[in-house]
Amino acid sequence: MFKNPYFTMINISESRYLLPFGQSISDHKRGIKISRTGADIWNLADKYACEDDLISGYIAESDIPDSSVSEVPSDIKAFLDQLKNLGMLLDELPSHRELSTDTRGVSFDEAYNNADIDAVTKVTIAGINLELTTAPALTEAKFSAFESDFTIAPDLQIRTTEKDITVSEKETIIADASEMTISESESFYIIRYKKNTCVKEMYIRKSGPEVLICLITGYGAASASDEVFHAIRIPFLLTAEKKGMYAIHSASILYKEKAWLFSAPAGTGKSTHARLWTQYSDAVNINGDLNLIGIKAGAPYVFGIPWCGTSEIFTKEDYPLGGVVFLKQAAENRIEEFTYEKALITLSRRTISPLWNSESLKKMMLDLEPVSAKITSLRLYCTKDPEARKVLQEYITY
Repeated sequence: MFKNPYFTMINISESRYLLPFGQSISDHKRGIKISRTGADIWNLADKYACEDDLISGYIAESDIPDSSVSEVPSDIKAFLDQLKNLGMLLDELPSHRELSTDTRGVSFDEAYNNADIDAVTKVTIAGINLELTTAPALTEAKFSAFESDFTIAPDLQIRTTEKDITVSEKETIIADASEMTISESESFYIIRYKKNTCVKEMYIRKSGPEVLICLITGYGAASASDEVFHAIRIPFLLTAEKKGMYAIHSASILYKEKAWLFSAPAGTGKSTHARLWTQYSDAVNINGDLNLIGIKAGAPYVFGIPWCGTSEIFTKEDYPLGGVVFLKQAAENRIEEFTYEKALITLSRRTISPLWNSESLKKMMLDLEPVSAKITSLRLYCTKDPEARKVLQEYITY
């Protein structure tokens, strides 16, 4: 019996949660709230080889009344079964999936320093400065609204190459998803794409601003521009994370000078609900699919970014964040108010920023605490009827 290394325990207020990161997020694992006793058992889980030893060890280390000792083994077993069913406890540890070094390519530095410099485009997104050294056809249209003339050192320097890259460091896979494999070495994060037709790999230097996107020789500019655009989102979000900003899967509107986010699983109707606001009120769209949130001058904000799914709805402006509404389809329209704790944990589940290790997860929870504490968070059980918008509008307005 082993703890899944891609879960960690986090305290929120007086509560404890087991939350996923890395491969567990790729595997769509969910987190749970646990009791103090559950936390004690979790902490003991890797000290004992089997359930019976853990149960005996817990009883020996705990101050349990004699009248209750007989009930403890069945209660612990039920809890351990729950952790196993959720993939938090494993029969064996997953192996460290290491990749052998491919020596056919050139070094990162050689490829980066000798990349073809067709043009250099400077863009600023949410206060993050990017220097894009690519063929204009790859980035010009996607980032034109964010072009900038900054004169300081960029936060990210992104170049493209058609060369094969060799990293002469041991690589370990940290997440393997349907679209990509993410590995890391001492110096780099390496993304290898499984379904792309033009962008095959991306190398992100951990200690510096350099990013190298590897293109397939003979790529088509139209397809490559989309793939490059989406590839750049990953190093951008890694940099945003360092500055305390996180991407939330959501549609957003501006209403009475504040941004409101509507978040829900795909197909629930967040875009439909946003359209109700723009159709039946004076609200305007901000972003159709993805919103970057954080703290600015001590207040929660939404920051304009170009990534917006297929909606083509985005802005370059920043707006004060009024709240986040978590949508759930229902037969009638009603509102469930969230406590601060539930608001924070629910918000964290809707992020798509790269949480590849426990440190990133813990940092995100700390960074989102002041955001969650200062905004309205609720669940709207809603129909597709315009009345759903009216119910929410009356709640947040009055």
